[in-house]
Amino acid sequence: MGIYQFERYGSKVLATEVHPSKAYGNTPARFEITGIEPNRLPEVTSSDEKLVEVVHLSRKSATTCAFSLKVHAVPNGLASAITITAVNVPRAAVTMAVTVLPELIIPKENTDEGMMVRLFLAEVRGPLAPGYSESDSLLAMRWMRLVLENRLKHNPKQFWAPHAKTLTDVVKAQHKKRVQFQGFSNYPDYVAKSANSIRVKAANDDNNRTGGKVRDFIELAIGVAQGKEAIKDPSPAGRFLGGWQTENSPNTQGDGFEEVEAHGGNIFYSVEL
Repeated sequence: MGIYQFERYGSKVLATEVHPSKAYGNTPARFEITGIEPNRLPEVTSSDEKLVEVVHLSRKSATTCAFSLKVHAVPNGLASAITITAVNVPRAAVTMAVTVLPELIIPKENTDEGMMVRLFLAEVRGPLAPGYSESDSLLAMRWMRLVLENRLKHNPKQFWAPHAKTLTDVVKAQHKKRVQFQGFSNYPDYVAKSANSIRVKAANDDNNRTGGKVRDFIELAIGVAQGKEAIKDPSPAGRFLGGWQTENSPNTQGDGFEEVEAHGGNIFYSVEL
C-alpha cells in the first residue's frame, strides 16, 4: 500500500483549523486517510484528547478510512495547537497539525459595536460576491463607521436624529417614514438578521468550504466596529463624509450630498460642514 495521507475535501492536508464542536452552526470536521491496508485500520490519535478527540473512525474502501474530530473546548478562549497522528507498525507515523480556534461570536446587539458589525455585514460586499476585495471592503467598513460618527458629531438633527446620543440612535433615525439606513430603522430587528445568522454559522462550521473566508470577513467587521483609531476623512476641505448608498442605484441622499468614491459595493457622499 502507499504512504498514509490525510485528506480533506479530496485534497491532501498537512494543517487545518477547527472550532469547538458546540459552536453555533458547527458540525465536527470530517477527514479521510488514504493509503491504508485492506485488512486493518490505522491507529489515529490526538496529542490532547481532552481538547480534541478522534471519533467515528471507519473504513470507506479497501484503501481509505474516515474519521471526525470532536473539539471539546478552547482553553481561555485562545487558539490552541495539537497534532493528529495516524500509524500502523511498522509504518512511519504521519501527522496533521490542527489549530483549535475559539467560537466566533459577534458583539451583543444592544451595543454600538454589535450594531455596526451587523450593519457592515449587511451593507458591504462580502467574500463570496463577485469582485470582492478584502482591502476595498475593509475601507468601506471604516468609512461607514466614519459616516455614523460624523452624523453624531455634526448636528445629528440634520440627519433626522435630533436626540441621538449613540451611533445606534443615528442608524435608527427616520423622518416621515423615510429611513436613513434601509432595513435598520427598527433595530435590533433588521432585514438582514437571517442572512447574518447564516454567515456566523458558516464561519463556525468545520465542514463549510467557504467558512474560513466568511470568518475572515466577519472578523474584519468586528475589528472596525471595536477599533478606537481615528479614520481619515476623504472629503474635500469644508466637507465631511456623511452618507452612503448601494452602488449603481439612483442618488437618493438629497440636496448637498456630493459623491466621493465607491468602495465595497457602496457609493460614499460628503456634506458641507
